[in-house]
Amino acid sequence: MTVMALTVFTLKRLLRHRAQLMVLLVVPVLIATLRSTFSYSPFFLGLAWSCPAICALLVWGVVHLHRSIDDASGFTNGLQTTPLSDAGITISYALAGGAIFAMQIVMFAVILSAKF
Repeated sequence: MTVMALTVFTLKRLLRHRAQLMVLLVVPVLIATLRSTFSYSPFFLGLAWSCPAICALLVWGVVHLHRSIDDASGFTNGLQTTPLSDAGITISYALAGGAIFAMQIVMFAVILSAKF
């Protein structure tokens, strides 16, 4: 199992949970629509500037939670028998989180570019 195959598998596992997916999608969409609607509000301007940090923290929390669950359930121990190193497993989680973060930022930028 290569790092990219594990990344795709992890990405599918992260996006499988509907409630979690809705939270990951709603945050950038909500911030972008609020910024578009209330374009002269300094509060929503500041919120729009901090959206990438909010999305990054949200994705980090989701990936950390799934990594903790995988450790507790024994999934990570099962991955130890594959030829992947510990660094490869960690990189796959980071790449999956980075892909989700990129999707969030693209959605945020598309919504803002439609208004401005």
